[in-house]
Amino acid sequence: MPTISVKDAVTAAKDAITELYYDDPLRNLALEEIELTTKDGKEVWEVTLGFYRVRSVTTKSNHLSAIFEPQLEVENRAYKIIEIDAETGQFLKMGMRRAP
Repeated sequence: MPTISVKDAVTAAKDAITELYYDDPLRNLALEEIELTTKDGKEVWEVTLGFYRVRSVTTKSNHLSAIFEPQLEVENRAYKIIEIDAETGQFLKMGMRRAP
C-alpha cells in the first residue's frame, strides 16, 4: 500500500518536471495517465504528463526564395513518464512515453 496519495504523486511529478525544465517553461502541462507499479520490489507511481514543445521545421524547396523564408515553428505534444517513489514521494526517474 502506497504511503503517498495519487494526488501527492501527481503534484510531486509536476514539481519535478517543472524544475527539470526550468530554462524552457512547459506549456499546457497536464496529467495524461497514472499507474501504481512495482519495480525492484518497490512501489512506484508512474505519472505520465503531457505538454507542448516548439520545434523548428525546415521546409525543402528547390526555389531560391526558400533561402529567405523563415523556418516554420510547429507545436507538438510531448509526453514524459515521471516515476515517483510511492513511499517517500521522491522523484526517481523521467522517461519518454513510447507511441503504441
